Amino acid sequence: KPTEVEGMNSKWHDGPAAISEDGNTMYFASETFRDKIFDKSKEKKIKYGKVGLFRATKADGKWGNVQALPFNNKDYQVGNPSLSKDGKTLYFSSDMPGTMGGADIWKVAITG
Repeated sequence: KPTEVEGMNSKWHDGPAAISEDGNTMYFASETFRDKIFDKSKEKKIKYGKVGLFRATKADGKWGNVQALPFNNKDYQVGNPSLSKDGKTLYFSSDMPGTMGGADIWKVAITG
């Protein structure tokens, strides 16, 4: 049965998440508004964000210390995180430059 991750839901679209084997690090998709990355249309009086990836850590049983991953960008989407079994690689989908299709699977080494 799915359970809500308490303390992490925001006013933004919070989506898929991947949690490390030890249960203390979470990678999750959310809107880049969270990190103030967006385009503005003065004419339409609207802001356009993208989906990006964020990392949170657990301390004393509570999630916090939310940080945007460095490859979030207002020009493309980054989402659907998944961790390798050894926790050293983060896989995700993106339509960033270099994509062969509409969105492809990318990977990045987790170094810290």
